[in-house]
Amino acid sequence: MNIFVIFTGGTICSSVNDGYIGPSGTGGDRLINDYKKLHAQGTENINFTTTKPYYILSENLNGGHINKLADCIDSFTSESMPDGIIIAHGTDTQQYMSCALSYMYPNLQIPIVLVSSNYILDDERANGIANFAAAVDFIKSCSDNHQGAHHGVYTAYKNENEASVIHYGTRLLPHMPYSDKLYSLDNIVCDSGISHSYDRQDNSLRKIHTPKTVGHISDNQKNNSADVHDTANTEHTVGSQVDIYKYLSGRPRFTETSPVLYICPVPGQQYSNVPDYVQAILLDSFHSGTLCTDDESFKSMLSDAAKRKIPIFLTGAENRIGYESTRIYKDLSISVLPKASPVSMYMKLWLLVSLNCENIYSCMSTPICHDII
Repeated sequence: MNIFVIFTGGTICSSVNDGYIGPSGTGGDRLINDYKKLHAQGTENINFTTTKPYYILSENLNGGHINKLADCIDSFTSESMPDGIIIAHGTDTQQYMSCALSYMYPNLQIPIVLVSSNYILDDERANGIANFAAAVDFIKSCSDNHQGAHHGVYTAYKNENEASVIHYGTRLLPHMPYSDKLYSLDNIVCDSGISHSYDRQDNSLRKIHTPKTVGHISDNQKNNSADVHDTANTEHTVGSQVDIYKYLSGRPRFTETSPVLYICPVPGQQYSNVPDYVQAILLDSFHSGTLCTDDESFKSMLSDAAKRKIPIFLTGAENRIGYESTRIYKDLSISVLPKASPVSMYMKLWLLVSLNCENIYSCMSTPICHDII
Protein backbone atom coordinates (compact mmCIF):
# COMPACT_ATOMS: atom_id res chain seq x y z
CA MET A 1 0.00 0.00 0.00
CA ASN A 2 1.28 3.45 -0.95
CA ILE A 3 0.22 6.53 1.02
CA PHE A 4 1.50 9.99 0.23
CA VAL A 5 1.93 12.23 3.28
CA ILE A 6 2.12 16.00 2.88
CA PHE A 7 3.39 18.07 5.80
CA THR A 8 2.26 21.71 5.88
CA GLY A 9 3.13 22.62 9.46
CA GLY A 10 0.63 23.32 12.22
CA THR A 11 0.72 22.02 15.78
CA ILE A 12 1.04 18.42 14.59
CA CYS A 13 4.47 19.27 13.15
CA SER A 14 5.51 21.79 15.83
CA SER A 15 7.61 22.00 18.97
CA VAL A 16 8.25 24.61 21.66
CA ASN A 17 11.16 26.96 20.99
CA ASP A 18 11.98 30.04 23.08
CA GLY A 19 8.65 29.72 24.86
CA TYR A 20 6.51 29.67 21.68
CA ILE A 21 5.06 26.89 19.56
CA GLY A 22 6.21 26.80 15.95
CA PRO A 23 6.74 24.33 13.09
CA SER A 24 9.72 22.03 13.57
CA GLY A 25 11.82 20.62 10.76
CA THR A 26 11.64 17.14 12.31
CA GLY A 27 7.92 17.26 13.13
CA GLY A 28 6.88 15.19 10.12
CA ASP A 29 9.38 12.43 10.77
CA ARG A 30 8.29 12.34 14.41
CA LEU A 31 4.67 11.84 13.41
CA ILE A 32 5.33 8.83 11.18
CA ASN A 33 7.92 7.27 13.50
CA ASP A 34 5.64 7.52 16.52
CA TYR A 35 2.77 6.07 14.51
CA LYS A 36 4.88 3.08 13.44
CA LYS A 37 6.00 2.47 17.02
CA LEU A 38 2.44 2.44 18.34
CA HIS A 39 0.96 0.55 15.39
CA ALA A 40 3.77 -1.79 14.40
CA GLN A 41 1.45 -4.64 13.47
CA GLY A 42 -0.12 -4.09 10.08
CA THR A 43 2.12 -1.20 9.02
CA GLU A 44 4.96 -3.23 7.52
CA ASN A 45 3.29 -3.24 4.10
CA ILE A 46 2.60 0.50 4.04
CA ASN A 47 4.99 2.70 2.10
CA PHE A 48 4.86 6.35 3.19
CA THR A 49 6.18 8.88 0.69
CA THR A 50 6.52 12.35 2.19
CA THR A 51 6.96 15.94 1.05
CA LYS A 52 6.74 19.44 2.48
CA PRO A 53 5.51 22.16 0.04
CA TYR A 54 5.43 24.83 2.76
CA TYR A 55 5.63 24.97 6.55
CA ILE A 56 3.40 27.43 8.41
CA LEU A 57 1.14 27.84 11.39
CA SER A 58 -2.27 27.37 9.81
CA GLU A 59 -3.66 30.69 11.03
CA ASN A 60 -1.44 32.24 8.34
CA LEU A 61 -3.21 30.33 5.56
CA ASN A 62 -4.12 32.19 2.35
CA GLY A 63 -5.11 31.34 -1.21
CA GLY A 64 -1.49 31.02 -2.30
CA HIS A 65 -0.92 28.21 0.20
CA ILE A 66 -4.06 26.42 -0.98
CA ASN A 67 -2.86 26.57 -4.60
CA LYS A 68 0.63 25.43 -3.62
CA LEU A 69 -0.80 22.42 -1.79
CA ALA A 70 -2.93 21.58 -4.84
CA ASP A 71 0.19 21.78 -7.03
CA CYS A 72 1.88 19.34 -4.65
CA ILE A 73 -1.06 16.91 -4.88
CA ASP A 74 -0.98 17.18 -8.67
CA SER A 75 2.73 16.42 -8.81
CA PHE A 76 2.23 13.45 -6.49
CA THR A 77 -0.53 11.95 -8.60
CA SER A 78 0.73 12.82 -12.09
CA GLU A 79 3.06 9.81 -12.34
CA SER A 80 1.42 7.23 -10.05
CA MET A 81 -1.81 7.16 -8.10
CA PRO A 82 -1.40 6.24 -4.42
CA ASP A 83 -4.02 4.47 -2.34
CA GLY A 84 -4.58 7.71 -0.48
CA ILE A 85 -3.11 11.03 0.62
CA ILE A 86 -2.74 12.30 4.17
CA ILE A 87 -2.20 16.01 4.80
CA ALA A 88 -0.80 17.10 8.17
CA HIS A 89 -2.37 20.49 8.84
CA GLY A 90 -2.96 22.97 11.63
CA THR A 91 -6.19 22.83 13.62
CA ASP A 92 -7.10 26.52 13.30
CA THR A 93 -7.94 26.41 9.59
CA GLN A 94 -8.19 22.70 8.78
CA GLN A 95 -11.93 23.12 8.13
CA TYR A 96 -11.21 25.77 5.49
CA MET A 97 -8.55 23.69 3.79
CA SER A 98 -10.80 20.61 3.87
CA CYS A 99 -13.49 22.57 2.03
CA ALA A 100 -11.04 24.15 -0.41
CA LEU A 101 -9.57 20.81 -1.46
CA SER A 102 -13.03 19.23 -1.64
CA TYR A 103 -14.09 21.74 -4.27
CA MET A 104 -10.75 21.57 -6.10
CA TYR A 105 -10.88 17.75 -6.32
CA PRO A 106 -14.55 16.78 -6.70
CA ASN A 107 -13.71 13.81 -8.94
CA LEU A 108 -10.51 12.44 -7.42
CA GLN A 109 -10.89 8.67 -7.11
CA ILE A 110 -8.81 8.24 -3.94
CA PRO A 111 -9.34 9.61 -0.42
CA ILE A 112 -7.48 12.68 0.80
CA VAL A 113 -7.54 12.87 4.59
CA LEU A 114 -6.49 15.89 6.64
CA VAL A 115 -5.07 15.28 10.11
CA SER A 116 -4.06 17.66 12.88
CA SER A 117 -3.20 17.66 16.57
CA ASN A 118 -4.69 19.64 19.43
CA TYR A 119 -1.30 19.71 21.21
CA ILE A 120 2.29 19.18 20.11
CA LEU A 121 3.21 15.51 19.95
CA ASP A 122 5.44 15.79 23.04
CA ASP A 123 2.32 16.53 25.08
CA GLU A 124 0.58 13.41 26.42
CA ARG A 125 -2.80 15.06 25.69
CA ALA A 126 -2.07 15.25 21.96
CA ASN A 127 -4.44 13.45 19.60
CA GLY A 128 -2.19 13.77 16.54
CA ILE A 129 -1.09 10.13 16.42
CA ALA A 130 -4.67 8.92 16.93
CA ASN A 131 -5.85 11.16 14.10
CA PHE A 132 -3.07 9.94 11.80
CA ALA A 133 -3.88 6.32 12.67
CA ALA A 134 -7.56 6.89 11.91
CA ALA A 135 -6.63 8.35 8.52
CA VAL A 136 -4.42 5.36 7.68
CA ASP A 137 -7.11 2.91 8.76
CA PHE A 138 -9.69 4.73 6.64
CA ILE A 139 -7.48 4.64 3.56
CA LYS A 140 -6.74 0.95 4.13
CA SER A 141 -10.46 0.22 4.46
CA CYS A 142 -11.24 2.10 1.26
CA SER A 143 -8.52 0.25 -0.60
CA ASP A 144 -9.44 -3.18 0.79
CA ASN A 145 -13.13 -2.78 0.03
CA HIS A 146 -12.70 -0.84 -3.23
CA GLN A 147 -15.28 1.62 -1.94
CA GLY A 148 -15.65 4.06 -4.79
CA ALA A 149 -17.99 6.18 -2.68
CA HIS A 150 -15.11 7.09 -0.40
CA HIS A 151 -13.12 9.27 -2.72
CA GLY A 152 -12.64 12.96 -2.22
CA VAL A 153 -11.58 14.88 0.88
CA TYR A 154 -12.09 14.01 4.56
CA THR A 155 -10.77 15.01 7.98
CA ALA A 156 -9.85 12.49 10.67
CA TYR A 157 -10.19 13.77 14.22
CA LYS A 158 -10.59 12.41 17.73
CA ASN A 159 -12.27 14.58 20.33
CA GLU A 160 -11.36 13.98 23.97
CA ASN A 161 -13.22 10.98 25.43
CA GLU A 162 -14.76 10.21 22.03
CA ALA A 163 -14.01 7.77 19.23
CA SER A 164 -11.99 8.81 16.19
CA VAL A 165 -14.25 10.08 13.42
CA ILE A 166 -13.88 10.58 9.68
CA HIS A 167 -15.62 13.83 8.71
CA TYR A 168 -16.73 14.84 5.23
CA GLY A 169 -14.48 17.67 4.08
CA THR A 170 -17.34 20.10 3.51
CA ARG A 171 -19.43 19.39 6.62
CA LEU A 172 -17.04 20.73 9.28
CA LEU A 173 -18.16 23.53 11.58
CA PRO A 174 -15.94 26.25 13.08
CA HIS A 175 -14.46 25.49 16.48
CA MET A 176 -16.35 26.64 19.53
CA PRO A 177 -14.43 29.29 21.51
CA TYR A 178 -11.73 27.85 23.78
CA SER A 179 -12.34 24.32 22.45
CA ASP A 180 -10.32 22.08 20.16
CA LYS A 181 -13.24 19.67 19.63
CA LEU A 182 -14.34 19.23 16.05
CA TYR A 183 -17.90 18.56 14.87
CA SER A 184 -19.77 18.34 11.58
CA LEU A 185 -23.07 19.94 10.69
CA ASP A 186 -25.95 17.92 12.17
CA ASN A 187 -23.25 15.50 13.38
CA ILE A 188 -23.41 13.68 10.03
CA VAL A 189 -20.01 12.12 9.47
CA CYS A 190 -18.46 9.32 7.43
CA ASP A 191 -16.61 6.23 8.65
CA SER A 192 -16.12 3.39 6.16
CA GLY A 193 -19.76 3.18 5.10
CA ILE A 194 -21.22 3.91 8.53
CA SER A 195 -22.23 7.38 9.68
CA HIS A 196 -21.88 8.26 13.34
CA SER A 197 -24.04 10.86 15.00
CA TYR A 198 -22.78 12.23 18.27
CA ASP A 199 -25.56 13.20 20.64
CA ARG A 200 -24.18 15.87 22.95
CA GLN A 201 -27.23 15.71 25.23
CA ASP A 202 -26.79 12.09 26.33
CA ASN A 203 -23.05 12.01 25.56
CA SER A 204 -23.37 8.85 23.50
CA LEU A 205 -22.21 7.74 20.10
CA ARG A 206 -24.90 6.17 17.97
CA LYS A 207 -24.57 4.65 14.51
CA ILE A 208 -26.92 5.39 11.64
CA HIS A 209 -26.79 4.12 8.08
CA THR A 210 -25.35 6.51 5.54
CA PRO A 211 -28.20 7.92 3.40
CA LYS A 212 -28.11 6.77 -0.21
CA THR A 213 -28.52 10.31 -1.52
CA VAL A 214 -26.12 12.78 0.02
CA GLY A 215 -27.45 16.33 0.04
CA HIS A 216 -31.03 17.46 0.31
CA ILE A 217 -31.72 17.53 -3.42
CA SER A 218 -30.40 15.39 -6.26
CA ASP A 219 -28.74 16.72 -9.39
CA ASN A 220 -31.90 16.15 -11.41
CA GLN A 221 -34.38 17.68 -9.00
CA LYS A 222 -35.74 21.17 -9.31
CA ASN A 223 -33.68 23.65 -7.35
CA ASN A 224 -35.88 25.61 -4.97
CA SER A 225 -33.30 25.72 -2.19
CA ALA A 226 -32.55 29.44 -2.50
CA ASP A 227 -36.08 30.35 -1.43
CA VAL A 228 -35.96 28.86 2.04
CA HIS A 229 -37.79 31.69 3.80
CA ASP A 230 -40.02 32.62 0.86
CA THR A 231 -38.11 35.88 1.23
CA ALA A 232 -34.90 35.04 -0.58
CA ASN A 233 -33.82 36.77 -3.75
CA THR A 234 -34.79 34.32 -6.50
CA GLU A 235 -34.26 36.69 -9.39
CA HIS A 236 -31.02 34.97 -10.40
CA THR A 237 -32.03 31.35 -9.83
CA VAL A 238 -32.98 28.92 -12.56
CA GLY A 239 -35.49 26.11 -12.80
CA SER A 240 -32.84 23.37 -12.88
CA GLN A 241 -29.38 23.16 -11.45
CA VAL A 242 -26.39 24.29 -13.46
CA ASP A 243 -23.43 22.03 -14.12
CA ILE A 244 -21.11 23.27 -11.38
CA TYR A 245 -18.51 20.73 -12.47
CA LYS A 246 -17.72 22.77 -15.56
CA TYR A 247 -16.35 25.48 -13.29
CA LEU A 248 -14.41 23.01 -11.16
CA SER A 249 -12.93 21.00 -14.04
CA GLY A 250 -9.20 21.05 -14.61
CA ARG A 251 -7.52 22.62 -11.62
CA PRO A 252 -9.41 25.64 -10.26
CA ARG A 253 -7.32 28.21 -8.42
CA PHE A 254 -8.02 30.49 -5.49
CA THR A 255 -7.07 34.14 -5.54
CA GLU A 256 -4.25 34.98 -3.12
CA THR A 257 -6.60 36.95 -0.87
CA SER A 258 -10.34 36.48 -0.59
CA PRO A 259 -12.69 38.72 -2.61
CA VAL A 260 -15.53 37.74 -0.23
CA LEU A 261 -16.66 40.01 2.60
CA TYR A 262 -17.77 37.69 5.40
CA ILE A 263 -19.90 39.44 8.04
CA CYS A 264 -20.97 37.95 11.39
CA PRO A 265 -23.81 39.83 13.14
CA VAL A 266 -23.54 41.23 16.66
CA PRO A 267 -25.93 43.59 18.48
CA GLY A 268 -25.34 47.27 17.81
CA GLN A 269 -23.01 46.67 14.87
CA GLN A 270 -22.46 49.61 12.51
CA TYR A 271 -21.96 49.06 8.78
CA SER A 272 -20.29 51.10 6.06
CA ASN A 273 -20.11 50.95 2.29
CA VAL A 274 -18.52 47.87 0.80
CA PRO A 275 -14.75 48.14 0.09
CA ASP A 276 -13.63 48.22 -3.53
CA TYR A 277 -11.96 44.78 -3.41
CA VAL A 278 -15.20 42.98 -2.51
CA GLN A 279 -16.81 40.90 -5.27
CA ALA A 280 -19.29 38.95 -3.10
CA ILE A 281 -20.79 39.18 0.39
CA LEU A 282 -21.53 36.29 2.72
CA LEU A 283 -23.68 37.14 5.72
CA ASP A 284 -23.69 34.86 8.72
CA SER A 285 -26.83 34.89 10.86
CA PHE A 286 -28.00 34.45 14.40
CA HIS A 287 -29.03 30.87 15.24
CA SER A 288 -32.60 31.45 14.02
CA GLY A 289 -31.43 32.57 10.60
CA THR A 290 -32.07 36.24 11.36
CA LEU A 291 -30.25 39.55 11.03
CA CYS A 292 -30.87 43.07 12.32
CA THR A 293 -32.66 44.20 9.18
CA ASP A 294 -34.08 47.44 10.62
CA ASP A 295 -30.62 49.00 10.94
CA GLU A 296 -30.24 51.82 8.42
CA SER A 297 -26.48 51.38 8.02
CA PHE A 298 -27.04 47.70 7.20
CA LYS A 299 -29.66 48.57 4.58
CA SER A 300 -27.39 51.24 3.12
CA MET A 301 -24.47 48.82 2.85
CA LEU A 302 -26.54 46.20 1.01
CA SER A 303 -28.10 48.85 -1.22
CA ASP A 304 -24.62 50.01 -2.19
CA ALA A 305 -23.61 46.40 -2.91
CA ALA A 306 -26.73 45.73 -4.99
CA LYS A 307 -26.12 48.83 -7.11
CA ARG A 308 -22.63 47.52 -7.81
CA LYS A 309 -24.13 44.11 -8.72
CA ILE A 310 -22.27 42.39 -5.89
CA PRO A 311 -24.00 39.08 -5.02
CA ILE A 312 -25.20 38.84 -1.41
CA PHE A 313 -25.72 35.48 0.33
CA LEU A 314 -26.93 34.47 3.76
CA THR A 315 -25.82 31.29 5.54
CA GLY A 316 -27.20 29.76 8.72
CA ALA A 317 -30.89 29.99 7.78
CA GLU A 318 -33.15 26.97 7.42
CA ASN A 319 -36.32 25.99 5.61
CA ARG A 320 -38.88 27.10 8.19
CA ILE A 321 -41.27 29.93 8.96
CA GLY A 322 -39.28 33.15 9.01
CA TYR A 323 -39.41 35.89 11.62
CA GLU A 324 -40.63 39.36 10.67
CA SER A 325 -37.04 40.52 10.33
CA THR A 326 -36.61 38.11 7.40
CA ARG A 327 -39.50 39.61 5.44
CA ILE A 328 -37.31 42.12 3.60
CA TYR A 329 -34.49 39.76 2.65
CA LYS A 330 -35.61 39.88 -0.99
CA ASP A 331 -35.86 43.67 -0.94
CA LEU A 332 -32.29 43.77 0.38
CA SER A 333 -31.12 41.46 -2.46
CA ILE A 334 -30.20 38.73 0.04
CA SER A 335 -30.12 35.19 -1.35
CA VAL A 336 -30.64 32.63 1.41
CA LEU A 337 -28.45 29.57 0.99
CA PRO A 338 -29.58 26.00 1.70
CA LYS A 339 -28.41 24.25 4.84
CA ALA A 340 -24.64 23.84 4.83
CA SER A 341 -21.65 24.66 6.99
CA PRO A 342 -20.80 28.38 6.88
CA VAL A 343 -17.17 27.33 6.35
CA SER A 344 -18.03 25.45 3.17
CA MET A 345 -20.22 28.27 1.86
CA TYR A 346 -17.40 30.76 2.40
CA MET A 347 -14.80 28.63 0.61
CA LYS A 348 -17.23 27.72 -2.18
CA LEU A 349 -18.05 31.38 -2.76
CA TRP A 350 -14.39 32.38 -2.68
CA LEU A 351 -13.53 29.78 -5.32
CA LEU A 352 -16.49 30.54 -7.59
CA VAL A 353 -15.69 34.26 -7.54
CA SER A 354 -12.04 33.43 -8.26
CA LEU A 355 -13.26 31.51 -11.32
CA ASN A 356 -15.49 34.37 -12.52
CA CYS A 357 -18.52 32.10 -12.27
CA GLU A 358 -21.40 33.42 -14.36
CA ASN A 359 -24.04 31.30 -12.59
CA ILE A 360 -22.95 32.01 -9.05
CA TYR A 361 -26.46 32.09 -7.53
CA SER A 362 -27.34 28.67 -8.89
CA CYS A 363 -23.91 27.17 -8.23
CA MET A 364 -23.96 28.24 -4.59
CA SER A 365 -27.23 26.33 -4.10
CA THR A 366 -26.13 23.26 -6.06
CA PRO A 367 -25.00 20.38 -3.82
CA ILE A 368 -21.52 19.09 -4.48
CA CYS A 369 -18.99 17.14 -2.41
CA HIS A 370 -21.62 16.45 0.27
CA ASP A 371 -21.77 20.15 1.21
CA ILE A 372 -25.54 20.75 1.27
CA ILE A 373 -27.74 18.76 3.63
